[in-house]
Amino acid sequence: MYDQRKKAVLRSGVFERVIGNLFPGVQKARKGQQILLLCPFHDDSNPSLSIHTKTGKFHCFGCGVSGNGFDLYMRLRGCDFITALHDLESLVGIKKTSVSPRRRRSEVVAVYEYHDENGYILYRKKRYEPGFNGRKKSFAFYHEGPHGVEQKGRGGAPVPYNCHLLASANKGEPIFFTEGEAKADALTKWQLCATSLDTGSQSGKGASWNPNWNHYFTGREIYLLPDNDEPGELYAGTIGKHILPIAKSVKILRLPNLPPKGDIIDWLRQELANV
Repeated sequence: MYDQRKKAVLRSGVFERVIGNLFPGVQKARKGQQILLLCPFHDDSNPSLSIHTKTGKFHCFGCGVSGNGFDLYMRLRGCDFITALHDLESLVGIKKTSVSPRRRRSEVVAVYEYHDENGYILYRKKRYEPGFNGRKKSFAFYHEGPHGVEQKGRGGAPVPYNCHLLASANKGEPIFFTEGEAKADALTKWQLCATSLDTGSQSGKGASWNPNWNHYFTGREIYLLPDNDEPGELYAGTIGKHILPIAKSVKILRLPNLPPKGDIIDWLRQELANV
């Protein structure tokens, strides 16, 4: 299902418009033209990022990053594929075809890797859409079993997301706590140290905390970015309660003009739309 929708977006020529939004300093280029820009993925002083304005395909001759238009949008927006698909469909007015729930199959739309302090992958969290048993979305954990065979479950104790980045971060560097891995990834792309818990808000039950994680946050400046809803506030409050006694400071960041149930990704979408 997603492959057909992706192809429709690629045929629409939307990336000519998207590139103008993502790189506001660029003058309108001819459709189908190859242009060269400063690469936002490394410290670029001479334009080294080549982008095709019709397909969105890009390649940086400096840092080597490359991909298609969806990859470019996801990198710059800090979002997953489904969010990118919805955004781009909306831009060109593509209506989503309704499909009977009985005919739709759950598909993996995002995979989040949880590492130990040395960067070794302990387990993966997969997001499925549509979810199981009639849910909009579902999550499942998997780890590498004997002979490299994937098995269900974490395979051990849970750890904070981006654990390896927490362990290597400079002690003076602030830590941003989000409600979800995609939001942490968005901040990481801004060179910020961001984390979350693999349980999320647990449908309004708050967050489960393990005292074994305390050393990552002791003496640190912590910023909490809750989703704009009651579960998000409960999630941030629970984490703040556990971190406050050990952290240097704990602050809650509430983003301006955030819609109900909105989050950092929604805020980024709004900011880009206003460029």
